[in-house]
Amino acid sequence: MKKILSIVAALMLTCASSFASEQIPLSVNYDDSSSVIPGTGKGPTVPSLWQEGYELTFLSSHDDYTLELRQGGVVVYSTFVSSTTNTVILPSTLQGQYEIRLYGDESYYLTGYISLGQ
Repeated sequence: MKKILSIVAALMLTCASSFASEQIPLSVNYDDSSSVIPGTGKGPTVPSLWQEGYELTFLSSHDDYTLELRQGGVVVYSTFVSSTTNTVILPSTLQGQYEIRLYGDESYYLTGYISLGQ
């Protein structure tokens, strides 16, 4: 009986921790609208990006990015994210709502919103 309770408790903790993380919806933006070719169906691949506290996790393959956090249009944090990196730990000194931007090549960036320390 103790073994069953231990297994149930472990499963509940696993489920609870998975609910703590949430996916960051990302949208594609183009710096230069002339780089968009209508009807080609080609565009950047949007990775699956999840947040749990100050940890960002890429659950799918992704390009090299420059990650920026912006508040009020001002860049407050920036770092390079290699295509071989799955996890990024953000500084715990950051507090509040941020726009997150992932810059790929020169023509596009991905954008979303995150909350830290709340």
